[in-house]
Amino acid sequence: MVKARIAVVGSYAVGLSMRTIRAPGPGETVEGNEFAEFHGGKGSNQAVGCARLGAETTFLACIGNDSAGDKAVSLYETEGVGTNSVIRHPTLPTAVGFIIVDEAGENQIAVDFGANRALHPADVEAHREIIQASDGVLVQMEIPPETAMAAMRVGRECGVITVLNPAPYQPTESGWENVDVITPNQSEARLILGLAPDSDAQPRDLADGIREKGVGAVVMTLGAAGAFIASDSFTGAVPGQPVDVVDTTGAGDAFAAAITTALAEGAELRDAVSFAMVAGSLAVTKYGVISALPYRSDIDRRLDR
Repeated sequence: MVKARIAVVGSYAVGLSMRTIRAPGPGETVEGNEFAEFHGGKGSNQAVGCARLGAETTFLACIGNDSAGDKAVSLYETEGVGTNSVIRHPTLPTAVGFIIVDEAGENQIAVDFGANRALHPADVEAHREIIQASDGVLVQMEIPPETAMAAMRVGRECGVITVLNPAPYQPTESGWENVDVITPNQSEARLILGLAPDSDAQPRDLADGIREKGVGAVVMTLGAAGAFIASDSFTGAVPGQPVDVVDTTGAGDAFAAAITTALAEGAELRDAVSFAMVAGSLAVTKYGVISALPYRSDIDRRLDR
């Protein structure tokens, strides 16, 4: 098997969570428990996901020159993710999200995207050689949308596979023609087309609408139902993998990492989606994201190969 080389362009954030009996009101302090600190950011998660699947992975991101940023770099060194393109911003902090979860399971979240905002198209250009040396480039939208689309453009110019995971979706009017494969869920697909998140538009119609923007292929994730593919070579549904669901948080990142890895290794789209479906299904059987991202051996055992 050819070892894929993947450049991931995206975000990192540290998550801080706490449980409380109820959410505090204005000016109120409530007692909390089960405090936890964890690695987050869709770009970071997907870079780790690609590395665990055997890809030679490089991460282009902007983090703070602070202790949280140090912990991020330590994570990448442990996971085998290349850090030569991780930018340390001199003044902006590493992104952080504060999460309060009450007894009913409802949560309140506040996010400071911090140094992620400072990842600009010029940074993509400055690291063009990393993308050029790759087989695929994977991008999400927790960074400025113009930066995400710049990475797609540079990938297209360098002749590598371009994959966009449009989460969380941010409006952008140009650059779709540089996207080889896009992996939205149904809500994100509706937003891309300017529809309400709860629109009753069907997967085929959503996928066709997105392809009309110039995207090469659409792989729409449908949760437990699987995925819907719309491409020149195949249009139709791919069934989900039945598993006992524990936590769905990491499914999307595992799926994006796996489909990009498979495509970069030369797999056909439908086979890459099937591979990614297994990765996503394995991720939902564990709590968290980093802890749930599967290794290549996990998928191989599931596929009995």
